[in-house]
Amino acid sequence: MNSLYKTFTSNNDPLRTRQFILINGFFFIGIIAFIVFGFINFFVTQNYLVSLLDAIALMVFLLSFSDLKKTQHINKAATIGIALISIFMFTFAIINHNQSFGLIWSIFFPIFAMVMMGHKKGLIASLIYYIILYSILFYGLFYWENSSWDMLSLVRLVITSFVLMFAIFIMEYSVYKMEINLQNISITDQLTGLYNRREIDETMQKKYECFQRYEMCLSICIIDIDNFKQVNDTYGHATGDNVLVQLSEILKENTRKTDTVGRWGGEEFIVIMPHTDINNAFEHIKQIKQKINSFQFEEIGHLTCSFGMSEAEHREENVEQLFLKADKKLYEAKNSGKDKIVF
Repeated sequence: MNSLYKTFTSNNDPLRTRQFILINGFFFIGIIAFIVFGFINFFVTQNYLVSLLDAIALMVFLLSFSDLKKTQHINKAATIGIALISIFMFTFAIINHNQSFGLIWSIFFPIFAMVMMGHKKGLIASLIYYIILYSILFYGLFYWENSSWDMLSLVRLVITSFVLMFAIFIMEYSVYKMEINLQNISITDQLTGLYNRREIDETMQKKYECFQRYEMCLSICIIDIDNFKQVNDTYGHATGDNVLVQLSEILKENTRKTDTVGRWGGEEFIVIMPHTDINNAFEHIKQIKQKINSFQFEEIGHLTCSFGMSEAEHREENVEQLFLKADKKLYEAKNSGKDKIVF
């Protein structure tokens, strides 16, 4: 069972497991189906043209399934899969018309398209697909010699397809919103709404790699609330939490769009400032300090913070040393009287 699971999923990217399961399952089922259909069409119904189409589709599915396992390029595989379904259904409609109710398979297109491309792009692709397919089918009303295909059959297929398509759209939109909410929960601090330590670590690593590769300026600042224990002891933890929330709002409102703000832990916060040298970062943080000092916090009035800053330098071995430099400067600010910016 475990080996079968590994066959249909991506161990390297768990967030896209659902898509990998679908695309691998699609190729696998397609391989089995075209083997069966090819056998029936060649030996039983002796429809050699359709059996040739089955054989071509089988080879493409086999190659696509093998390529996906080797490269893990899901977007490439999805494009191939969507193209295969479209071409097969258009060709099937032109050659086979509506024999044995084969057109019913067309309703599976929006399922595949919306899961693989997302609810918006998948809906657009599905509409284009159905416009082309229905044009072929409408043409068939006048020129196909098929007594089972009439206007009532076309209307039924159109209604069924569109109802299913929009039902899938609603379902995929719900899944999309759920994924967004789960992602936000996983990267944000529950109390303050700022990025949590895990997200800060990942963001910092990316920014530091950009600094190393492109030699862009990078500065950080760790912020610690002065005498926060006194606030909790005097006013209670509920008031302390409210102070953290209010300070978070100050940081969010007074940092730039390019900055990343997060809760470092407890009463400590961090601001990551890419494309900013230490002097410009100091001017920016000085403005934030002034906003904090002038702010009237509920219940407690005014409070101060200490700030430790550092700038990335090439002699550092890793991002942890950048954090340690800022942390060291923060302790210098705390030990030299607090309410200071040290860099």
